[in-house]
Amino acid sequence: MHRVLVTGFEPFDGDEHNISGEIAQHLDGATEVVELGVSPGQQGAESRSVEVNWECRVLSVDEAGSREVSDLLEGGEEWDAILQLGFAERRSRLCLESGAVNEANFRIPDNSGRQPSESFIDEEGLPLQLTTAPLKMLLTEFDSDSDVRKSDDAGRFVCNETCYRTLRTIDRLGRRDRHGRPLPAIFVHVPPASQVSFERQVELVRRVGALLTQRPRLRVVAGIILADDDRVLAARRAPDEAMPGNWEFPGGKVEPGESEAEAVEREISEELGVEVRPLRCLERLEHGYPSMVVDLSFWLCEPVGALGELRLTAHDQTRWLENDDLTSVEWLEPDIDFIRRLQSDGLSNLRRPA
Repeated sequence: MHRVLVTGFEPFDGDEHNISGEIAQHLDGATEVVELGVSPGQQGAESRSVEVNWECRVLSVDEAGSREVSDLLEGGEEWDAILQLGFAERRSRLCLESGAVNEANFRIPDNSGRQPSESFIDEEGLPLQLTTAPLKMLLTEFDSDSDVRKSDDAGRFVCNETCYRTLRTIDRLGRRDRHGRPLPAIFVHVPPASQVSFERQVELVRRVGALLTQRPRLRVVAGIILADDDRVLAARRAPDEAMPGNWEFPGGKVEPGESEAEAVEREISEELGVEVRPLRCLERLEHGYPSMVVDLSFWLCEPVGALGELRLTAHDQTRWLENDDLTSVEWLEPDIDFIRRLQSDGLSNLRRPA
């Protein structure tokens, strides 16, 4: 079960209601399974059914309210994700805020009468704190939903202040979730119920909160290019690539509408400048990183004609490895167990029919 904190605000500026606080109160204390439906494919959430316990708070619209979640984090409170809501009268959709700026410039006084102008929220803070939520995954999941969009402007009022303080505290304390990534937190501006009904907003908030606890799932293929002398080609990631210096079998992400075999052909052509023919999938496995889950498929391939000179675009070195040499290089973590099994079975046995 995932424990998610949802915050909203009390009414302000003379209004009797604040839909952000009402959504939080509606969810408070409930434990439920949120069904996420059919996966959108690449960058979709790792699980499609998520059990969530909602813990909700209604914050005061003043400096104390902007500090409340930060103070709880300082005191050692732990959640799997933090979802902060705020009302935006002029918005027509739920807006996923990409971050908050270190600036307070209030158009109206807050509920304590405070009205800073062109002030820093934190004199020692960064100019911008980006959301720690898996934003790309969220946007993928809501891509076809007209009631949700991304926003790069959280305003300069208490909403922005609250978001900034929360993200700043997560950053400063180094708070992590169960996967080891920065604790996912995002601010969402919600529109009036006249634009998106209360019931619909609750539904969307449930989805956002559940998604915050999830990592994106990626489908990846790797090509095992087998030479006539039973050696396989390994490639080392270039210094400007993710996880530089590690060795891998060339490959990459499966694009939408693409089969695994097609992805292997395309990726090896792009990364090495050569043509291969995928023969069969040798193994499929799942590997979890702090920030994502990878579904990795290893495909046995043969060169189409003579390979010739390789044109490296994502690697800085390649080696043809014999069976005894397979563990002589530093492989990417997801490849290690497969490499050991490959070595134990013997590269020459790859030519046998499956």
